[in-house]
Amino acid sequence: MKKRITNHLLSILSIIFLFSSCFLGDIGADPDIIFKTYWTDDISNRDVKHITTVNNDTLLFKKIKYVITDLKLINDKRVIKLDKSRIVNGWDYITFDSGYGGIYQISFNLGIEDINQDYNQLKAQNFDIEDGYYFLKMAFQNKTKDSIYNYNIAKKDSSSKISSFKVTIDGFNLSGGLFVNQAIIGVNLKNLFTKPNLINIDSLTTGSINNQELQLKMIENAKNMFFLDQFVYD
Repeated sequence: MKKRITNHLLSILSIIFLFSSCFLGDIGADPDIIFKTYWTDDISNRDVKHITTVNNDTLLFKKIKYVITDLKLINDKRVIKLDKSRIVNGWDYITFDSGYGGIYQISFNLGIEDINQDYNQLKAQNFDIEDGYYFLKMAFQNKTKDSIYNYNIAKKDSSSKISSFKVTIDGFNLSGGLFVNQAIIGVNLKNLFTKPNLINIDSLTTGSINNQELQLKMIENAKNMFFLDQFVYD
């Protein structure tokens, strides 16, 4: 009799486990993609005050917003599309229901590939300009001269040579943590001014958005601002 009850219990537990596997998927924390801004990509030396020195000028970060498009996760079995377009702030969380386990590449574009499409969300937040869109807006203070500057990148129309670019981060395990499951993408603001082009701070006037040569240097520098900070699993 005892053996029969045990067998029934095992059968019931097996059915429950099968039901949970089918409808709940992998048990674990919902994954987060986190964007964090720094003045450096040196993980051991982070300046939480967002102050840096560029060409003898002391700069204080004030605020930043930038556009990412076609955010998705990719591996050899599937593509998970997360967001068509999004304005990211200096510290931003993107949380989603994984639905699947496995290790993925994070992929997104900085900026917009086809500016002829309508992005109502960007227009609502004043990210449209003439016949195109801003890719990045940043404000900072030059403490040396006690003045505020704007570092803005935009593709104003289809004739502009400014173009979006793809960023990829490999190795995000969607089922890596039971309580915490995070991919933290660092954004190195100092590289916007220094790598590979040293940007003259005084050239960042209100008319700099119309200076194609300067804009090309700025978007080239932007290609060096994203890096993998860390994966956090717990």
